[in-house]
Amino acid sequence: MSYQDQETKYTKCSLYSFNFLFFFAAVTVFSLGIWLIFAMKKVGLIDEFHVYFVVYCLFAIGICIIASCVLSCCGTWKEDKIILYVFIVIMWIILVLELMLAIWIFYNIDQIKNSIHGSMSHKMSLYSVNDTTMDNIQSYYDCCGVGNYTDWYSTRWYYQHVGNVPGSCCYDNSYHDTCSITSGKFYHKGCVSKVVYYVGYTYSIIMAILLVTLFVQFIGLTLTYLFTLILVIDEEKHKSQNNVCERPKVLPLTETPTTTNH
Repeated sequence: MSYQDQETKYTKCSLYSFNFLFFFAAVTVFSLGIWLIFAMKKVGLIDEFHVYFVVYCLFAIGICIIASCVLSCCGTWKEDKIILYVFIVIMWIILVLELMLAIWIFYNIDQIKNSIHGSMSHKMSLYSVNDTTMDNIQSYYDCCGVGNYTDWYSTRWYYQHVGNVPGSCCYDNSYHDTCSITSGKFYHKGCVSKVVYYVGYTYSIIMAILLVTLFVQFIGLTLTYLFTLILVIDEEKHKSQNNVCERPKVLPLTETPTTTNH
């Protein structure tokens, strides 16, 4: 086996390994989208546009990654430059999508965090047995109110339950509809700081995984460029060899015997 054949073999093996890693990245991106839906349901305060925009982008990126993996495997197996060129184009599209999504999250995360305070205050003002958003948040995050439990004092619900806070503020909220403020058996800290931290943490994980995926893509692009270059060099080499073989042979001139006159 020649050195060039060994180089081709090693590059193909590297590309197959990359495709496995990239397919795993596709599964991770899809899982991120599903996880984001359930994670934001625990908050229930963020505009659905901000959530589903990110989710749909993650799903689109995942589909593009799977399609590129299939193309890369086919192009590597068949050693087809056209398929590999299409793969490179799709890779760049994915890269641009991921970069745009990461930038969008970076520039909108503060806006999302700031909107949580206003949304939570609005939910408190409309608090009733039919709207369990605040109950879900207070039970999940072990908190009470926006900044602290005294925020309930200015709500319409409090005027009907003076001296109490909702049962979701209680230490053991499974057995109480309300908690007496004088008992002290309820959470005193507010929810907004915990919810903001949770949202920031969630989107930070998404950005980190997108950046890791970008790094993997650069490796894949480098390997693909290298493999297509090897294919081009090998093709040119075969063409030059065929041209040499097809070149007509020039017969050597035979010397004609000279006759001497006597």
